[in-house]
Amino acid sequence: MQMVLDACGFVGKHTQRKRSITLLTQNTPAQSTRKPYFAPPPPATQHTTLTPPITNARYPCHSPDDLVNGRMTTFLDNAVNAHSHTLEKLELVLPHTNIDPSPVYTHALCTNRIPALCSLRIWGFFPASATMSLSFRHLRHLSLRNFYRSLEDTLMSLEEFVGAISTCVELEELEVQRYHPALTVSEETLQSPIVTLPKLRKLTVADVPEFFPRLFSCLRVLPTVDVHLVALFHDPEYPRDGLEAFETFDLERHKECLPILDEVTEVTVATMNTNQEDYGLRIAGSRGEEGGSFLYDIRTTGSIELMEDVMHRCRLLEWAIQRLSKIFPGKECMRRFKGIGDFRDVKEPSWVALFQAYPLLEHLEVEGWGVNDASGLIFALRWLDNAREPGIVDVVCSKLKSISISGVLYTPELMSAARDTLMRRAKPSTQLALQLHMLACDDAAAYPSDARDDDIEFLRKQGVDAAIRVESLLDHLTRVALQCGVPVESVECDNES
Repeated sequence: MQMVLDACGFVGKHTQRKRSITLLTQNTPAQSTRKPYFAPPPPATQHTTLTPPITNARYPCHSPDDLVNGRMTTFLDNAVNAHSHTLEKLELVLPHTNIDPSPVYTHALCTNRIPALCSLRIWGFFPASATMSLSFRHLRHLSLRNFYRSLEDTLMSLEEFVGAISTCVELEELEVQRYHPALTVSEETLQSPIVTLPKLRKLTVADVPEFFPRLFSCLRVLPTVDVHLVALFHDPEYPRDGLEAFETFDLERHKECLPILDEVTEVTVATMNTNQEDYGLRIAGSRGEEGGSFLYDIRTTGSIELMEDVMHRCRLLEWAIQRLSKIFPGKECMRRFKGIGDFRDVKEPSWVALFQAYPLLEHLEVEGWGVNDASGLIFALRWLDNAREPGIVDVVCSKLKSISISGVLYTPELMSAARDTLMRRAKPSTQLALQLHMLACDDAAAYPSDARDDDIEFLRKQGVDAAIRVESLLDHLTRVALQCGVPVESVECDNES
């Protein structure tokens, strides 16, 4: 059983089944005006049941007045003085205000008065440089969110921020969101400060792409860390700026900062999903069973018109394919690539460059989402690669074991390209599995079953275990719409498409 203290002084019971804690008592606007209340102990002669010690404290500040009238200070004083050795989780949720709140609570955070504190969340304002100095050797979870630009002059510099987290040697999870620190080190500092977080398991940095390279140049983490970068853009013009900012991060130069980048074995690039997650582009790399991942999300705004959003996602996908080998430079490690989205803007040279960058690729999976033509992808697989070893000429990705291409429109040219490409790749010692899922408005007329059987037989003679399925475009669009939660009343198929 855990006891939870909220800003109004209410104490509630909570049976802990998981690590996260849910408050039983939530503030309302009427409650937020009440002074923090701490019940006095009962008389000694009264028989009472002892309550467990307070372990969690949360202050959801609804008004800037709480920062100047003493309510927040009183709350922190009581929480720290009465429960300093049992308080494990402290959460401060502050309003959008021009008042610097850090002097109010820093007296409780800068000392060793909370030795048991494991989780600290400060949402609504990032502490000022003059008053924030973390010194929690046992802190495992730190979340800092939502800095407001009006107080930029008092914000911590990059050196001060890195110095603060460097004392948290037990830190397992670090989240920094909407934080705009000084983006350069001071003139007196010749190089970026370095901090090692040996126990860090998860790192989340959101909203400011320019901050990514500055922060990572200061960190030293293990390749088993799960890194999540989120670029939140609320203007259609921002994504291009965000991509340029991310490109300035010289990943080759920062391998020792994020070793996960050089050890990724599986990567997924997606602009479409059926889970309604808020991203325009997702680049996800992992080390497989070894643990550790790198996730980069570029999120778009819902204000973009539908067609503009579709074309924007196409451009993002092209950008990702062209630069993937720079993001994950471990060319000898990559074994699996998966792409999800509309690949109409990704031309054959971009696919060739991708395949040449990862010569040991074993599994290729592409979900086309109705892309008009996949011939460029097929043709790219027959290119020769003589750059890996002098004197040896081979097709790209000569270790390829499986190819899965789905959601692409059937054309006779596509099947001709597949036959020609796979015949060139044929090796007696290599067994290749091919799965093709193609779309046609009238699959029976467009791709007769006898022609399909002939293609499968031809490919099997080349050592390809082929499975070819054709779905009507109408059925496909209906199924995808239902997966995405879109009510389908009528879907028409243009036979001339």
